[in-house]
Amino acid sequence: ELASELARLRSVCQERAVVVESESAGASLLRKLRESSCPGRLVWVAEDEEEVKQDNIEDDIAVQASARLGRVRRIDGHDVAVDFPEGQQAIGRHRVKCVERATELLARPGTKVCWLEKEIGGLRRGVVCGASARIAAAVEVLNADGRKQTLRLQDLRPAAGLNNNANNNSNSNCNSDNNSISNSWVAAGVPGVGALVLCRGQDPQSHRVGMCVRSNEAGVGIRLQGCTGDLHLSSAELAALSIATPRAWDALRPGAAVRLVGNADEQRSDVGVVYSIHADGSAVVDFWSRLGHHCSIADLEVLPECPSTLDHQALCILSELLAWTEVSAQLREEQLLTLS
Repeated sequence: ELASELARLRSVCQERAVVVESESAGASLLRKLRESSCPGRLVWVAEDEEEVKQDNIEDDIAVQASARLGRVRRIDGHDVAVDFPEGQQAIGRHRVKCVERATELLARPGTKVCWLEKEIGGLRRGVVCGASARIAAAVEVLNADGRKQTLRLQDLRPAAGLNNNANNNSNSNCNSDNNSISNSWVAAGVPGVGALVLCRGQDPQSHRVGMCVRSNEAGVGIRLQGCTGDLHLSSAELAALSIATPRAWDALRPGAAVRLVGNADEQRSDVGVVYSIHADGSAVVDFWSRLGHHCSIADLEVLPECPSTLDHQALCILSELLAWTEVSAQLREEQLLTLS
């Protein structure tokens, strides 16, 4: 009996050793993928030997204003062609460092951000619309008065309390308790710009979802899925229309881990990652079973915590890398339209 038990324990240990070795190999592969300067990735450039030795920029998401941030265009042997705001430049591969995921999320449509407006000496808030077609490492941001402006990623921080399940552990969020918010006009029950909204109908089938695209003293602008044009409403009109901002949707942002709402066991077990959220209340979500899945935000359920499994981490990296092909093609199309 002792020999039989020893044989069983030896078998269990061998099986466990295989699992540990497999997990270690998987973690090593993920680390290499994160550090790989593939075309489309946001990178920063180490200017001296001390920075070359760093794995990433200190304080993660707080990319220093002095850092050179760009996007990889292609790999040329030992050099990397990087698009900077001032133009393209070939950089030695050993000097090119990938930004952390929290910084990359700042470039995704639907991420709520804030930035310091030097002219007025305060912070402004807005929501990212997408990458700039004119300036590398910059994004178009919709601000509270409904207008877009182009901002460098270095100048942005995530708005406080958002993207919580996207592994954003930075302490560099905009915090309205410690900073002056210049466009902080928000009446009770009035959504801020970028807030996801639900317009209730007489029955669930007539409910509509969307996003607040303007929120200031003049009122709010709401863009609803399936509607032509934006709704421009005063605070009183907003209340009369039964428009709400579900608290559960606060965490429904790029990088969030989600499931599709449904009763099927297979559907509920499939965890995906949100790539982007759009003003019409739609989302692009990557699942292992269906990459680039387009759906309504009402079809999504946010997980309380982001899974720490290798599978989910790999999905997050794949989501970032595959999306850039489509984004790049779209930007190129916009550039050609501008030139024509």
